[in-house]
Amino acid sequence: MTDTILPGDSLSDDSHNGNLPAILQNMTENSSIKSDFTGYRLNKAIPDQSYEKYLHDITASHLSTKIMLALIILGYFVFCDLFILDHPYSLYTRLLPISIGLILLFYHFRIKENRPAKTKLYNAFLLSVTLMMYAKTLMHIDDPDYAGYVTGLIVVLFLVSLDLRVGLRDALFFYFIPPVVFSIILWKFFEPGIDQATTLSNVMPMLVIGFAANRIQNNFRYTVFKSNHLLNLEKQRTDSLLKQTRETNRQLHSANRELAESEYALKRALQVRDKMFSVIAHDLRSPFNSLMGFSSLLFKVDPVKDPEKVKEYTSLILQTSHTLYTLTDNLLNWARSQTGEIRLCPKNTDIKELINEATEVVRMQALAKEIEIHQEIEPGLEVKADRETLAITLRNLLSNAVKYSNRGESIRISAENINDQIVIAVSDKGVGIDHEVQDNLFTIRDNQSLQGTENEKGTGLGLILCKNFTNMNNGTISVTSQKGVGSTFTISLPA
Repeated sequence: MTDTILPGDSLSDDSHNGNLPAILQNMTENSSIKSDFTGYRLNKAIPDQSYEKYLHDITASHLSTKIMLALIILGYFVFCDLFILDHPYSLYTRLLPISIGLILLFYHFRIKENRPAKTKLYNAFLLSVTLMMYAKTLMHIDDPDYAGYVTGLIVVLFLVSLDLRVGLRDALFFYFIPPVVFSIILWKFFEPGIDQATTLSNVMPMLVIGFAANRIQNNFRYTVFKSNHLLNLEKQRTDSLLKQTRETNRQLHSANRELAESEYALKRALQVRDKMFSVIAHDLRSPFNSLMGFSSLLFKVDPVKDPEKVKEYTSLILQTSHTLYTLTDNLLNWARSQTGEIRLCPKNTDIKELINEATEVVRMQALAKEIEIHQEIEPGLEVKADRETLAITLRNLLSNAVKYSNRGESIRISAENINDQIVIAVSDKGVGIDHEVQDNLFTIRDNQSLQGTENEKGTGLGLILCKNFTNMNNGTISVTSQKGVGSTFTISLPA
């Protein structure tokens, strides 16, 4: 049982080794498509209409050029018949091929599609040219140059054989019916002599040769079509595999990107966890120990006998409580920002009012170190931002400025509109920041809290919160600082 090559099957292993002759041989041997001397037979692998369309396409290829050249040659024959050979009756033999040629040429120019009618008209044109030569041979049977007309018939038969596109039945009709009719007419009405009969007998082997050449030409044409068709199927399968491969690569690339994002998120989550454990284990424990220690000392002091000690311990307890509150507040806000629990509610916010509130929160911290906070705010400034997150940002910047300023110094906070950007700057004349440290101020990685000028504690989360909240409000934050001179933190928000 022979194998049938279907569009979804693969051809052979040779198709993957670049062995094209082996592929074609495999197609010819294994396919149930058969093409032999008697004609072509098609199976389900190659539909009839596919080969018929191929025939129509090659018929229409250069059709206008071929027909125009044939009409020019026929026109030259007409001229010779009328003015050189003086055979006016030969004109009638030219009328049929000229008429069919003109009709085919007009139809071809009018209808651009390669339709079956063009192939049929072209075959009819070739048949009419052959019939013309038979008729010429009958008309000039008594001509001394009779052998020349027979030679012309033989040449036309052979040339037409190479371009006639018909099946076996039509080929038999084309090659054997006209000569039989021609022979009957010849011997019934013209009684050819021995020379004419001998000359005409040369036509018979040429008919067989022409028939064989036509079948070989048709089989060769079909073999080429079959190879191209199956190669096109293989190309379609290859293109489909290439498309699937590209889609798979795209999916893998997307999966790799998602995996990288997941890995980054996991690393970030681990950093968050480690930072929280660090804060809980160290930064929060230390203030609580101080708070309990000073409370224990205060409990043992007699307020009447030693009021200065009471005042000192109370001040330390207040300072420690403030530090503890700030640490806890930053830790909770930072945890909320990392878990996505903070939902922004942007609305028009008065900048001066917001700065006043933030200043009021840190005022006690500033008074404890005898630090003054000066404001330089352009009147009427508003920004569309989330009020809560922006307030937390300002409080952290002011609290840091107080923490890293020396006793008795001043802090300046300004706000102005610069090129449709609300620019808020918090400046201090404190200890300043090294350039190496500035690079890690706003990142959790390698971020460490520095002690204040009077040993104030911190979590190292304040500036990270400031950056996160500023970005959430479509703004930017930056720092300029010089060691021993002071620092300026600048926030820019869309006006």
